[in-house]
Amino acid sequence: MSDQDLSYLDSFSTQYDDGFAQGDGSLRINWYNGAPMLRTPGAFFVTKRRMEALGVEALGSPWREVTRVFASGEEEDGWETAKLRISPIGVRTQDCAVKTDGGLEFLTGRYTKENRPPGWSIYVELMCMIEGFSGPVKWSAKRIKTSMAIINGWRAYRKEILDEARRARKNPRIPAWAFWVTVSSAVDAKGKPVYEDTSEGGPKVTPPMWQWPVGTTEQRIAAMYVGASLLHQGRDIRESFDTFFTTNIDGTPTDAASAKSTSTPVSATAPELDSF
Repeated sequence: MSDQDLSYLDSFSTQYDDGFAQGDGSLRINWYNGAPMLRTPGAFFVTKRRMEALGVEALGSPWREVTRVFASGEEEDGWETAKLRISPIGVRTQDCAVKTDGGLEFLTGRYTKENRPPGWSIYVELMCMIEGFSGPVKWSAKRIKTSMAIINGWRAYRKEILDEARRARKNPRIPAWAFWVTVSSAVDAKGKPVYEDTSEGGPKVTPPMWQWPVGTTEQRIAAMYVGASLLHQGRDIRESFDTFFTTNIDGTPTDAASAKSTSTPVSATAPELDSF
């Protein structure tokens, strides 16, 4: 049996579901918006210092080494790609407030439009496998446009790809990481990046868009299937990072999400939150 033999999907199973998780991670990547004046698309970026902390010297294709210049004038060495294939393992979210200095205050509970604090947003972490790196990855976001793009992309993937594949292969336990999803900037009919306004009235943004091939369910399955080896690797990652699915992003137990909405400040200088 070859690694890409689709019949393996008919029987592969894990004890894990693929619902939202309510932490831990490894290499963390972020999405940065493109520049409207330069007509550039958004891109994934990971800092060199994060890679060095994990003993990673370089990333494979499609990543390229860059020096990113931020609005503040500061520079950061790292690796970047405008288009990336990801194999999603699971998502967790938590309400937060983004302060004017970029720091975060994580919040317990859920907020309505009537009681949201200043700077309210949703912090999202997607555990996944990616092209160009062999280990577990967290794609994180704290700005509402990018966060909702991740959440909505995950939901659409579940409905249009994963659920359909489970029905077609008659295996309801096919895991979320069974398929590759391509993520890049949304584009218009001419293939140019789409720039969207934000509710805060700040610079326009280029939200990431989840994409998959056009075709029948079987055609999509064949084109997107990660193969037997990555099915097992994804299961190993899921087992190794089980606390990702049993804690909130701020480290509190998941049952805290059902408590009455109260705010719990988190240090803005925490290493995982610095400048991103």
